Amino acid sequence: MIKLGAVLQLEATDSEHTYKCKVVDISEGQLFVDYPVHTITRRTELFPVGTTFHSSFIQNNSVYSFFTKILAKQNIKEIPVLVLAFQENSMKRIQRREHLRVETILDISVKSSSIAFHTVSADLSGGGVSVILHSDQVIQEGEQLDLMLVLPINGIIEYIHVIGTALRDREQKENKRRLSIRFDKVRSQDQQLIVRYCYLRQLADFKKEFNKDV
Repeated sequence: MIKLGAVLQLEATDSEHTYKCKVVDISEGQLFVDYPVHTITRRTELFPVGTTFHSSFIQNNSVYSFFTKILAKQNIKEIPVLVLAFQENSMKRIQRREHLRVETILDISVKSSSIAFHTVSADLSGGGVSVILHSDQVIQEGEQLDLMLVLPINGIIEYIHVIGTALRDREQKENKRRLSIRFDKVRSQDQQLIVRYCYLRQLADFKKEFNKDV
């Protein structure tokens, strides 16, 4: 799937910095890339073997992402390269218009024309949220909702105001239901915070799974 010359964007799982590198060779289970360059400073960065990254690249007008780590350092024709772990079946294809969705429990207030209540989220993305409803909380599909999300990010609590539309109401266990809500009106900077939170949450989940396998 991935081709020679593909440009990878890397984000180390223990930092918020992003880097770019180019695929110079491919073998089974491995990618050989030139040394990553910081996307802002344009400086080449040196990483120890074992460093883990979230990686993404664009191909055929789609975005693909996967997690990887540095397996070794080598030279190819006297050019220093990093050897990255790569399993093609672990890649995820993400349409550009789609948002990463993660399971997460966040405090959230919901207000419609007929009811107002506090609850928690079940999952979240930059384009919408699913919230837990109790049996006495009734919201109709298509109803406009006023939401306030409590978003902890980078050690700071952010309060995100959103106008959304109720989509699907699905049955859950113990007389609870899950309501999907599409975001219709949200400030650009607030949506970026939501996307950032989802990304960091995914990285945290990856670290837990990765450490189990070490």
